[in-house]
Amino acid sequence: MLKDVLYDAEDVVDEFECEALRRKVVESGNTTRKVRRFFSSSNPLAFRFRMGHKLKKIRERVAEIAALKSDFGLTERIFDRHVIHREREMTHSFVDASNVIGRDKDKENIIEMLLQSFDSKNVSIIPVVGIGEVFELEKVIIKILSSASPSQRYMDLDIDQLQRALRQALDGRKYLLILDDVWSEDPRKWLELKALLMRGVNGSKILVTTRSSRVASIMGTDSAYDLNDLPYQHCLSLFLEVHLKISVLESRGLAYSKFELLPRSIGNLKHLKYLSLWNNFFLKRLPNSICKLQSLQALVLGGCDELEELPRDMKNMVNLRLLWITTKQKYLPPRGLGCLKSLRFLFITGCENLQYLFEDLHGLTNLRRLFIGGCDSLISLPQSIKFLTTLKILNIANCENLDLAMEEVEDNQHQVHSVSKN
Repeated sequence: MLKDVLYDAEDVVDEFECEALRRKVVESGNTTRKVRRFFSSSNPLAFRFRMGHKLKKIRERVAEIAALKSDFGLTERIFDRHVIHREREMTHSFVDASNVIGRDKDKENIIEMLLQSFDSKNVSIIPVVGIGEVFELEKVIIKILSSASPSQRYMDLDIDQLQRALRQALDGRKYLLILDDVWSEDPRKWLELKALLMRGVNGSKILVTTRSSRVASIMGTDSAYDLNDLPYQHCLSLFLEVHLKISVLESRGLAYSKFELLPRSIGNLKHLKYLSLWNNFFLKRLPNSICKLQSLQALVLGGCDELEELPRDMKNMVNLRLLWITTKQKYLPPRGLGCLKSLRFLFITGCENLQYLFEDLHGLTNLRRLFIGGCDSLISLPQSIKFLTTLKILNIANCENLDLAMEEVEDNQHQVHSVSKN
């Protein structure tokens, strides 16, 4: 009983999503005013009334189930989950250079700054703002000494012995010291450490990385180097690389993106349920590995005007319930989309070259709504459309060359809405 109610609730959510997509189609077209007239049967008042009635029924059924809990001796329990405050994790210095994205120019600029000669001072301090540890003087000194002389032990020395050892280690030597990820804005701590580090000879450098401009102004003797935001393409590459590695992403919207290809490793996102590439005007191809996303329930490719073709193994996307496509193909091949038995909502829009739909359209045994719009080259609908026994709404708009054999559709007694050729 509960399972049935949950399925019905999920259907209601699907209808809300479908309505939102329908409105987006209406608003995005250049013949908006015309198309709106075609959707008169789906006006907002009627939709709200219908959905309100369904939600009321679901609430009543849930209330009936809740009333049964006493019959089975079920009780409610509240678990107190305490919030655990964790200290910031320590980082290490090793980084795989191949995993660094979009910082090649910054690396060159920082190296150039380090190689510059400053005749007026022995030790130069260069802050890099954009990477950002609160340091304790004793711990920092021990780390510096351990890096300079790994074979020596310094843990048992007091602070006076440590500062003496540090001055002796640096005295008369040229060095490069990197203080990474500094957060402390207490100038007193820095001045204590700075006094111990000024023993190096001319050309010594201290590179400080921080996320705080105030830290940079306190510690730096030279102008700070600010790391700017990554360019869009590098941000997208970084995002995809991270999420494709963890492979637990369930929802991803990449609308209005600017990439031409998706990586093949997208097929590793086995838990992905929703993927939107809406209005990606540069996307040309999708890797066939996307068809491995067998948990995917919604795929939005609407507005992808440069998409050359759909992946060949889309029949494997067995859980797909909503599909919105725009493609440059002339034909949609059989044994592809027609095998998506879970599909409930299909939008085919802006396919200017499309002449025929797939003949095995009748294979969509759970299809409830079919919308075809902006397909100027579409000539006819497949005769198998009359076998779509679950189809409730058929919307056709702006298909000027379409030969509407509406008697075939009407024989099936579908709820046909918004039919127009142009």
